[in-house]
Amino acid sequence: MASDRETGTTTARNPSADGNKNKNSRNTNIDNEEQDKEKIEYNPRWMGYLCIIVFSCINFSAISNVPSELRRSVWASSMAFGILTFLIASLILIQDRCRKKLCVFNYTKSKNGCVEGLTLLFFVVWWIVGVAYITRPGGIAYAVSNIYYSAWLTVFACVYTLNEWSDSKDILSIAEITSVSFTLRYWWIHFTAAFVVFISSCSLEVQLGDTIAHNFIVEIQDAFFGIFVGLLSLTVSSFFILVHYDFITFVEEGGWTELLLSLFLIFVWIISISIFTNNDGIAATTSGFDCIPSLAKESSDIVSIHNCTIIKNGIAEPCRFGRYMPGSNLYFACWACMISSIAIALKWKAAKALKFAQSKAEQEQQQQALDQAGGEGYSDVDDDDDETR
Repeated sequence: MASDRETGTTTARNPSADGNKNKNSRNTNIDNEEQDKEKIEYNPRWMGYLCIIVFSCINFSAISNVPSELRRSVWASSMAFGILTFLIASLILIQDRCRKKLCVFNYTKSKNGCVEGLTLLFFVVWWIVGVAYITRPGGIAYAVSNIYYSAWLTVFACVYTLNEWSDSKDILSIAEITSVSFTLRYWWIHFTAAFVVFISSCSLEVQLGDTIAHNFIVEIQDAFFGIFVGLLSLTVSSFFILVHYDFITFVEEGGWTELLLSLFLIFVWIISISIFTNNDGIAATTSGFDCIPSLAKESSDIVSIHNCTIIKNGIAEPCRFGRYMPGSNLYFACWACMISSIAIALKWKAAKALKFAQSKAEQEQQQQALDQAGGEGYSDVDDDDDETR
């Protein structure tokens, strides 16, 4: 009886246990399905778009808050660059986070990602033009520092986001382009900085030549010298970039020619920086001397500067300097050329040491292979002698 009761109770409990197991399995399946639904694939480049939004917002906000005394004809057009990228990047990020109308148009996956790539490429080109326009010598960027730095940071954010997209699609990335050799990335930096020096010097020479209030003979000569050294660095850096990509083969990559020319560039830029960044140099500061003169002709046909003032807290104060010098990118660009030249020389030494170590290791491996081949040859001769005996 006890056994029957026990078996009876056990048989009575088994259906409920099986039911609980089935319920648990159903619940786990439902939970797994809900978890799968909750796993949403967001745009992995959201950080880049967020940086574009923030820096673009800072840029056009700072331009819109420029005092009316400092506004020029470029005031309204300068805001267009930041407003456009702010609106487009905001729409992209809002759609990605809110998951709105993804079934109609998925920005990340449309045309296998080509729509996103073309948009980011447009951002880069748009802001290269924008930073050249906003931060040109005498541009609106030097009225407020937030305009200057936000413009450059927006360019870097656009390039960074495009590089992330290119890397995800297994297209050429910046790391792949510049990692061919130890010195190549620094040649690219030198090329970019020299290009900025060249363009800024050309624009500065034009502006100083048009300003007839002063006789800017020394400053115009310095601007011509900036054009010369910028063009020189552009030529040398582009030459060695082609050498490292094997487009030019009559010069050895990492040879003594590269070291000698890098040392020559260091010497040239030491002289250039001492000229450009002295007290009265054309690149003494990034923002120039904050002096925006009003030019007027007197009755004696002698042109002079009137009302050369700075507006501070609504109060007009005289300029600290008695001459006009527009702000430009020359200060940072000159130092970038100098530092990149030093980095090229240092990395050339590291590359040479690595190349020497690799060649020595290859020689040792070849010697070991010859020794092994010689030992096997001697053993074969000994075996033949034993057989004849």
